[in-house]
Amino acid sequence: MAAPAPDPTVTAPAPSLAGLLEALQDVLGQARELAATSPATIECGTYTMTEAARRLGISRTMAYDLARRGEFPVRVLQVGERMLVPRTLLERYIGGDPDPRPRLRVV
Repeated sequence: MAAPAPDPTVTAPAPSLAGLLEALQDVLGQARELAATSPATIECGTYTMTEAARRLGISRTMAYDLARRGEFPVRVLQVGERMLVPRTLLERYIGGDPDPRPRLRVV
C-alpha cells in the first residue's frame, strides 16, 4: 500500500529570527575562514586603464586620451577593445625609473 500524500495545508514552522541570525553568523564565519586561507585577490600582471589612472593620479579620460595619442608614460597593451597597462612597467615609472621598459636578462 502506498504512503499517503502529505497534507498541503500543513506547513513547516517558520524559522525564528534568532535561528536565521545564527545561520547567517555561521556562514559569515566560514567565509572569513576561507578568506583567511585564500588569496584575497588574484595578482594580475596588468592594470586596467582605470587602475593605472588612479595610480598616476590622473583621470580615466586623460589616461585613455594619452594612450590613444601614444603619449601614455609606459607601453599600453590593446586586447580587443580593452587597454591594459603592464604592472611592472607602471610601478617602475612611478618609482622614478626614467626608462621603465622591460629589462632583458642576458644569460
